[in-house]
Amino acid sequence: FRVNRLRVFTKLAFAVTPVFVQKGDDVMLNLTEADVLEDSAVFWNFNDKSSNKESVIVRWLPGTVPHVSLGYRGRIEFTVKKYCVKLKTLQETDSGVYTATVFGEVKQTTQYNVTVQVSPVRLTVDSVSSSSDSCNLTVTCSTQDSHISSTFTCDNKTCSQEGGERSEVTTSAASLRVYLVNDSVTCNHSNRVSWTNDMEKAKKLCIQYAGKNEKTKKKTRVMHRLVRGIFEDPGHAGVTMSPSWPGNALGSSRKSWRQYPGRGKSGCPCSGSCPRDPAPDKRKKMDGWMDGS
Repeated sequence: FRVNRLRVFTKLAFAVTPVFVQKGDDVMLNLTEADVLEDSAVFWNFNDKSSNKESVIVRWLPGTVPHVSLGYRGRIEFTVKKYCVKLKTLQETDSGVYTATVFGEVKQTTQYNVTVQVSPVRLTVDSVSSSSDSCNLTVTCSTQDSHISSTFTCDNKTCSQEGGERSEVTTSAASLRVYLVNDSVTCNHSNRVSWTNDMEKAKKLCIQYAGKNEKTKKKTRVMHRLVRGIFEDPGHAGVTMSPSWPGNALGSSRKSWRQYPGRGKSGCPCSGSCPRDPAPDKRKKMDGWMDGS
């Protein structure tokens, strides 16, 4: 009867128990007192998933005190009688298979497959294009091992998501979703132990990044004008000269002057007949539909 009981137990003991732990938390790995026979030796080993290397955490030998390996001193707690091990403040590198082996009349093994999970998620803006009455916004939701993108459109009344909610299962068996709720773009990442959100108002992102785009365009126009001015001859207003023009060689500090339309001589730069920058009017129109938020 005793041999049969041990044989059945040995088969069950080889089953690996999955354990999911939030990064920074503790976990208790149990080995009941009934599992350990008299005068048995007990070893707790760790098999690193990334390197596939096995190391001893702690061992109990008959008639001796428990011995903790140097790399785990201060990182684990244990009970002498029940041979349980408590792993403290787990990090991602602690993910792997933990094995308790009892060497006695019958070799018994208990295993735990520990996965340390993290759940931070980040929302970033990829692109923004806007007109006088709408805004198109493309964002990416990303985690440590996955990312997902989606496009949103806002007008002066409401916002919508192209194709509706998007989701996927990450390589660590977690869920990553991006969706729209109350005109807010929401990134959600959830795993076995926790979940987190990162969210922003869609119209707020449109205003923020559309403004950045306008500033970038303005800077580009200014740079073009400066570069063009360097290679213009004050005596040939509006005409681009080569870098070998003598005025450049002499280090002339004279500024370039634009021609009056229809006249063949230089004059005041851009008088009232010059085309006006439409950016301010465009900005006013954008403010009109954005104010609807």
